[in-house]
Amino acid sequence: MNICLCSSCVTKTCVGKDGNKIPGQFVSRQVQLKHHLADVDASTSSHKPPSLDSSPEPEIAEDQNLNSEGLDLGYEQLQLDACDTSLTVITLLGVFLGWLHLFCELSSVKCGIARDFLLQMFQLAWQHPLLDDTGHHRLPKDIRTTIKSLSVILELEKQICCATCFSLYKPSDAPWLCSYKKSQKA
Repeated sequence: MNICLCSSCVTKTCVGKDGNKIPGQFVSRQVQLKHHLADVDASTSSHKPPSLDSSPEPEIAEDQNLNSEGLDLGYEQLQLDACDTSLTVITLLGVFLGWLHLFCELSSVKCGIARDFLLQMFQLAWQHPLLDDTGHHRLPKDIRTTIKSLSVILELEKQICCATCFSLYKPSDAPWLCSYKKSQKA
């Protein structure tokens, strides 16, 4: 459970690990992300700079991103059409890095490394577009096809996994009997 400090939860108090009252409310990671996205949406809609063109901005239905069980950030839910949203590339990059950190439990240090890598990637992409003459994307959707098209050479290493202790051994070094013994406290 995480402590949510969104605009609605910060008015509530909860008891921390040390027994002191702290502002916020204990919620799951998904609820915390849902509250954070609602705060971001509310702050961007109220503090939007005036647009240069007079065309109205497209509206996104609330049920488009939320289902009845709450916020489910599966593949189907994260598909965003660039024509239907006013999100910038940097905003989408931030959402992706937040998703990596919250749902994939990537550390903040590794998220920083991913951020630097993605920014370099975007700088190269802006210099060389990813679209060919026909307008089709050169980057395939299937990761296996992507790896093949990038000419990445994968070297698979054969190993044997012990069914008792789940240790990995090279085929030439695998023991006939597992030496794992359960401790009495296990």
